[in-house]
Amino acid sequence: MKIIERSPHVLVVRDTAPVLRWMGAGMCAFGGLVRWIAVENAAGDAPDAVPAAFSLLLALGGVLLMVLPTVTTFAIDVRARVLVTTRRALLRRRSQTEVALRDVAAVEVEQSTDGEGGKMYRLVTRLKSGGKIPWTGYLTGFGHGTMRTIADAAGELLELPKETAAPLPTRGAPIAPPPGRGGRKLLAAFGLFTFPFLGFGVHAVWREQRSLMTFRPVTAEVSETRVESRSDSEGSSYAPVVTYRYVVDGRTYVSSRTTPLNESGGARWARRITSRFEPGAHYTAYYDPDEPANAFLVRDRSAAPWAFVGIPLVPVLLIAAAARKKAE
Repeated sequence: MKIIERSPHVLVVRDTAPVLRWMGAGMCAFGGLVRWIAVENAAGDAPDAVPAAFSLLLALGGVLLMVLPTVTTFAIDVRARVLVTTRRALLRRRSQTEVALRDVAAVEVEQSTDGEGGKMYRLVTRLKSGGKIPWTGYLTGFGHGTMRTIADAAGELLELPKETAAPLPTRGAPIAPPPGRGGRKLLAAFGLFTFPFLGFGVHAVWREQRSLMTFRPVTAEVSETRVESRSDSEGSSYAPVVTYRYVVDGRTYVSSRTTPLNESGGARWARRITSRFEPGAHYTAYYDPDEPANAFLVRDRSAAPWAFVGIPLVPVLLIAAAARKKAE
């Protein structure tokens, strides 16, 4: 929520639901990443339906979060003596309500407390008749400073006294996540859980980039190719194993590392890698000049590290948005 126009006669405030839209953008990006990984590491010759469907649902949910939230505009016009609220959404009819300024007693920040003691806020129009008209259907634990600035600006425009800081009673209003202190604790716990994945992904990306940038080319002779099955508690994966020998500074080395990160994936992907090499043929390998025994054959980037970077994307965006709102 922010002021988009302010003059001696007009105050216009707009709420575009930016947190929901940022969440939607993150979901779309993550859905695209899942789809890429599914294509690169397919488990069989047929397309993988489950990852494809999951990526499609993520992308669809992200698009809906980006385009469906309501954009609400509040306009106080002292010359027309009216407060106009306009709500627009993609799949809903535009609605507009008006309140005569002669009926307005104040524009206030309504405050409530959740079960854990966290404070939540929303703007309301207090009527002289004793009623109130909430500007939003929910309370939130963020943006209190912005709301108070808007309330003070409305009071100056209407020549009303500034509100006091005393909490106002509320009943039955739904709460927007993340609600107060409990929501912030949840975000912090989510961050602690996801940041290790982000750190692992960034480290893997750095290792791969270093290998691609600093390893030197050398002619290698392939002696054997095979697909190796690897099993753990999470299931089976497949690694392309290509054994080859090469000579650096007169010394012969033997390696079976195929990719920069020596990762495993789907069976089709592993077979596709090994099919590129024939025993007895010569190919270009790449070795570490600081440690010549460390080499690889396939100069391609892996999708796997980016999965660990992409998984924390949405919670990190939420935490960043929450921190920004808290600072207001």
